[in-house]
Amino acid sequence: MTSTGKRTTKQNNSQYQFFEDFSKLCIEHGLDVRVVFKDVRVTVTPKTIKMYWDGIMKEKYGYDSTTQLTTTEMTEMYDEFNKILAAQGYHIPFPSQENTESYLNSFVQ
Repeated sequence: MTSTGKRTTKQNNSQYQFFEDFSKLCIEHGLDVRVVFKDVRVTVTPKTIKMYWDGIMKEKYGYDSTTQLTTTEMTEMYDEFNKILAAQGYHIPFPSQENTESYLNSFVQ
């Protein structure tokens, strides 16, 4: 396929319409991302984790920004992600001043 420049405004609008149609079809048929994307492999990066965090936050609380989370909701969000890790046998403590100081002190000789 030959690249012919940046996408057009019509292509951009069509892409968002496709996203809308795709999600509506999934909702209408009771399909969630685990079913639809089960064979899709995506590299895990901080950006992809943030994308999932934002999606779960939007679904659970209706928020568009993490600045809207209460302290309790922030803990609940961490718990959601911790469950995902725990199912794979892993755990990452939520970063805190205590954890950070302990981590930094591990480098002091």
